[in-house]
Amino acid sequence: HRTHGGRPSRARLLAAVRAADFKGVAATYAFEKDGTFKGGRLSHLRVTGGRWRYVGPVDLA
Repeated sequence: HRTHGGRPSRARLLAAVRAADFKGVAATYAFEKDGTFKGGRLSHLRVTGGRWRYVGPVDLA
């Protein structure tokens, strides 16, 4: 299920993301079988001047 350029198709990528748990800087990201995010609030962080800065909450709607 790859495109002509050798990249995975959108459907295959979505299936892989939904099946994986990813440990990020601030949290572990995982999804329910229906694709909804498991967990509470997500935060948008950005590195500014070599330090992590809080930008704001992430709206998943």
